[in-house]
Amino acid sequence: MGGASDEHAPLDVSGVARPPRIGDKVRLIPPHCDPTVNLHDWLVCFRGERVVDLWPVSARGPGF
Repeated sequence: MGGASDEHAPLDVSGVARPPRIGDKVRLIPPHCDPTVNLHDWLVCFRGERVVDLWPVSARGPGF
């Protein structure tokens, strides 16, 4: 699995007792805050080549 970058944050669940399931809350902590995230409305979640979910970016726009 590739490393995280400004635009990509693969979630490595190898070695965990139970991988996250649909509906579980997962806290992602980026190594730094890239200001370009303010340009996006959604975080697109993939499983393989398939889009499986869209997460809204709530702290978006001026004032955040």
